[in-house]
Formats: sequence, C-alpha cells, structure tokens
Amino acid sequence: MAKLALGYESVSMHIKKKIRVLIDMAMAAALLILLLATPAAVFAVDHTVGDTSGWSQSVDYTSWVSGKTFSVGDFLGKSLIFSFS
Repeated sequence: MAKLALGYESVSMHIKKKIRVLIDMAMAAALLILLLATPAAVFAVDHTVGDTSGWSQSVDYTSWVSGKTFSVGDFLGKSLIFSFS
C-alpha cells in the first residue's frame, strides 16, 4: 500500500512540474504578443509641412518631401502639421 501511495505522489509531482512549465510558456507567449502588439505610435514623427516656411505657395514641396519617409497607415501614428501664414 505504501508503494501505491508513493506512485501517486510521484505522478502528482510530475503533473505539477508539467503544469508549471505550461504556465511559464503561456506567460512568455503573452509577453511576446504584448511586445509585438505595441503600437507604432511610440516611433511616430511629427512632420511640419514646409518646415519653417509653413504651408504656402512659395514652398517647393517636391524637395521638402524628398527628405521624408512616409508609409501607408501613418495616419494612426504620425501626423502632418499644416502651419498657415
């Protein structure tokens, strides 16, 4: 009978260890998902249209935009600032 009880205890410890490993893996996966789902707004850049010249007809916007990098979907994380003079 003592041998039988020892067997159950051994199985119980084995199951507890497996559950602990599964919990650790789930927490690591949740942390990874959280890091990957962090919004790109952290890396957002505000662009003032025309820089110091502002939004006017005298600005060469072709040359202004050549130094900038824009991506599809930037409206959520990046903003364009129009300064009227």
